[in-house]
Amino acid sequence: MKRYISSTKKIQKNFKQTKTGTYSKKIPAIKNLNLWIFGFIACLGLAYLIQVNSLATQGYKIKDLEKKVVELKQSKSDLELEALALQSVGNIKLKMDEMGMVALNKEEFLNAKPVAVNR
Repeated sequence: MKRYISSTKKIQKNFKQTKTGTYSKKIPAIKNLNLWIFGFIACLGLAYLIQVNSLATQGYKIKDLEKKVVELKQSKSDLELEALALQSVGNIKLKMDEMGMVALNKEEFLNAKPVAVNR
């Protein structure tokens, strides 16, 4: 009998009496702790998904920019080759003939005499 009374007292500790005189079970603090832990883990999971998505987006942007760099380097080298071809001596002589220019055999320079100015 003693055993029965002690076990019923332990059970009654988990219940509280309401205003109507009935008993309802107390919510242990462990359940609240479990809810907080679940909420914290859910927040961490959401933060992880946001971070992974951000990194993936940045990876695609970096890949596109690297492609653009390669294209610009190729166009730069093409333009350098075109500039060298236009500056070649043979090409300049052809352009001179097309424009009707003639080469000079003798250069003539003007000799300037110094002039003093009086006020």
